[in-house]
Amino acid sequence: MTAALLFARARGERSAALPSLGLAVTVLILIDPFQAIDPGFALSVGATAGILLLVPILKKHMPEPVAIPIAATLFCTPIIIAISGQLSLVSIPANLLVSIAVAPITVAGLIAALISPLAPQLSFLTTVAVLPFSQWIAFVAHQASSFPLISLPKSFLGAAIAVLLLFILFRKLWKIGIAIIAITATFFFHQSFTWPGPNWRIVNCDVGQGDGEVINLGNHEGIVIDTGPDPVLMDACLKALRIKRIPLLVITHNHADHNGGFSGAIKGREVGKIWRSALQGEHISFEAPIGHIEIHVLWPKDPHAIYDAVPGDGSSINNTSIALLIDIAGVTFFSAGDVEPPAQEGILASGLIHPVDIMKVSHHGSAYQFLPLLDALHPKVAFISVGRGNTYGHPAPSTVRALEDRGVKVYRTDLDGALEFDADQSVHTRKKELITFG
Repeated sequence: MTAALLFARARGERSAALPSLGLAVTVLILIDPFQAIDPGFALSVGATAGILLLVPILKKHMPEPVAIPIAATLFCTPIIIAISGQLSLVSIPANLLVSIAVAPITVAGLIAALISPLAPQLSFLTTVAVLPFSQWIAFVAHQASSFPLISLPKSFLGAAIAVLLLFILFRKLWKIGIAIIAITATFFFHQSFTWPGPNWRIVNCDVGQGDGEVINLGNHEGIVIDTGPDPVLMDACLKALRIKRIPLLVITHNHADHNGGFSGAIKGREVGKIWRSALQGEHISFEAPIGHIEIHVLWPKDPHAIYDAVPGDGSSINNTSIALLIDIAGVTFFSAGDVEPPAQEGILASGLIHPVDIMKVSHHGSAYQFLPLLDALHPKVAFISVGRGNTYGHPAPSTVRALEDRGVKVYRTDLDGALEFDADQSVHTRKKELITFG
């Protein structure tokens, strides 16, 4: 791709650019036919075509360093949508921000590759020298990934829609383009300012493969139960909920997917009590702006007890999880970290279990559930906090089926995003996607 660009620049003829690109593509596919189905190769070709065809037009209206990432991103967009079904609203600004780091990394990488057979240590030092540039790209990518997405069909139909949008841009059909942008912006701001609703009671944050629940106490205060694996995601959720003070923060047990986001939860917030794994027998009640709050700690009974690990899943640490039964101004909620059948059976034996409005399914909906406890809880709604495409097989189909067979409405963070339970017992979801077509 670089050779094609250099050849076109040297000749100064746009007419020669596309044939040189076509020749490069043909030669590479003949050498390695698998390039024909490689997404990275397709993106390289798309970016090169964008630079060859669009940059000369854009340069009339903006500096070339700005025109290049814009052109490359626009031509890659149909390919990205065909592969992932997602369109980022911040991809062009993100590419502009990282463009300053691309040249040093490319040059250093080429030099390191050439000298590595003769001087491997010098090659290593060369790559280390550009590490800050790589870290900058990773930082920008991480921040940009937290913004909402437009969801399009993950197919050639999605790519066709993207091509249509590009056609509208090229044909200068500004009225249509402005209308599309206005509709997108309306969806974005509507979702940003109406979630959560004014009467939210419980939110299960979308923290990936982990747990992070927030209970609304009113007046920008909330109880936090676990903090997920990522401080950034947990902090973002609490910001969206406008939580400024945490009177009680509960870490159900010492696994990273439940306490890894601790620093994000407490960032810039006043924190009262902190309960950690192996807490015993607490019971507190107090008045909050939203009403009366009752919290019962049902488990663990014996913090020193040792439990056998469930075969192939979890560990005895899971069964030290703090299990809570909470009444939030008339809304009842059960949450028990990652407890497995032995602990779940002990919780049922406590004699304190009664039907609840909502439960957070233990251990991300794994197959290891004590169904008599589920029957005793008899929830109306179940939240499963789980990461998309996780390698654990969570949630287990058998667990989801057991819930649905009992008439429980099941919501999952991997499919539905963040989950909100209101005082009127309605559920609202918040996906990162703004608009879904098809």
